[in-house]
Amino acid sequence: MDTLTISTIIVFSAHAAVFIFSFSLDYFSKSAIELRRLKRLPLKSISEVKDNEEIKIIGNIEHVNSPLIAPLSKRQCSHYYVLVEEVRGRHSAWTPMIEEEKCVDHLISDGHSHAVVRGGTIKSHIEQDKIYSLSALDKIPESLEQYLLEHGQTSEGFLGLFNKKLRFKEGILNEGSQVSVFGKGKWITEENIDGNNKVLEVYPQYISAVLD
Repeated sequence: MDTLTISTIIVFSAHAAVFIFSFSLDYFSKSAIELRRLKRLPLKSISEVKDNEEIKIIGNIEHVNSPLIAPLSKRQCSHYYVLVEEVRGRHSAWTPMIEEEKCVDHLISDGHSHAVVRGGTIKSHIEQDKIYSLSALDKIPESLEQYLLEHGQTSEGFLGLFNKKLRFKEGILNEGSQVSVFGKGKWITEENIDGNNKVLEVYPQYISAVLD
């Protein structure tokens, strides 16, 4: 076996080891294990849920009160997720600069019953359908620069000679979006929604858009 072949094998093995190590950290992390547990919860219709039962329900979002306004696209929504990345390092890797997620109270309907989904800090899987990419020579739109400033960042690069290479991503859940909600439900007395005074209240641990 020649020197070149041995070197190639060593380099390949090193990259494989790094990949396996990174995959293991992600797969066996507490958050990943919990997410897989939640996804195994039984799917139930809203009316079948028992008090304090961990469940998965699917329905379409209906706004209550005032919806959120997504910061980049200015769309109305009940939930948004924004990720801003910057190219950094010797290998020009995309590195998170800002990560923001917000959710407000909303309803979901399965066609027969409603559930009140409480907002807060919730893990989610949302398709990021709005993406804005900027090179070092692009002039950044004022609205995006303002968003950076609100989060203590700027588009200006080293010594102010060039802009940073940035990528903005945004995803939302809006009225009519079909979602899977994972969490614990409890029946409460609420204003009349379905012709009775009992409504399922869910404090979700995870929300996922149901894609076509």
